Amino acid sequence: MELRWIKEKIGRRITMADSLAKCAWDPMKAELPPGDRFLVIAPHPDDDVIGCAGTMLKALSMGKSVRVLFLSLSVLDAPSREARKGEVLSSLKVVGVDDYAINEEEYPATVKKVVDLIAPELDRWKPDCVFVPSPLENQDHHLMTFQGYVQALRSSKCDAATALYEVWGMVIPNMVVDITSQVDRKWESIAAHASQVQVVDYVRLAKALNEYRAISSNMKGYAEAFLYLEKKDLLKMFSDV
Repeated sequence: MELRWIKEKIGRRITMADSLAKCAWDPMKAELPPGDRFLVIAPHPDDDVIGCAGTMLKALSMGKSVRVLFLSLSVLDAPSREARKGEVLSSLKVVGVDDYAINEEEYPATVKKVVDLIAPELDRWKPDCVFVPSPLENQDHHLMTFQGYVQALRSSKCDAATALYEVWGMVIPNMVVDITSQVDRKWESIAAHASQVQVVDYVRLAKALNEYRAISSNMKGYAEAFLYLEKKDLLKMFSDV
């Protein structure tokens, strides 16, 4: 989808032009985003599986490479940091991810520190597509993650495309991925974060969101939705970040 068209559609919604007619679009139904190497950036453990576990599972089943970068390991409601890490590893095992990096500290205090965690991953791993929370998220760390990612990508030679995923804020998607065959393992991977699920029913959240995405795209079962942008389009759209 051309950047000019996306900006025109979103701009007309925001500025409330004389008519909102013809502002809607149907997202493309894709088996997977293009590419063979996928990097998933998660502000906190569990954001990865809530946002795109189904797509990760499907990618791995098709022989793609998937790496997950966790920007923090907050204890929150877990009894200890070690126990929380155990939940993370259990969740990754369910998905089948064995390539990951965990910053075993609290979430970084500054955007610069977020950039410092992300930039080496882009330059070393050279993903074809990066999954990252969208700027429509209603959570400060998710927004800092997006900001840090854009800054890291801008200075990187990595030419990765970006798939903006949703947890606490819904994107206006231009791509949906059918994950119906993967949902049982997705729910299991989320439930593995037992200390977090006891406080917020993230399994229910993901089920509702993924079922809605399928229904609203005239699909059966469940789907994950993304705003997919090539590097030049992402950097142009968010030139002020």
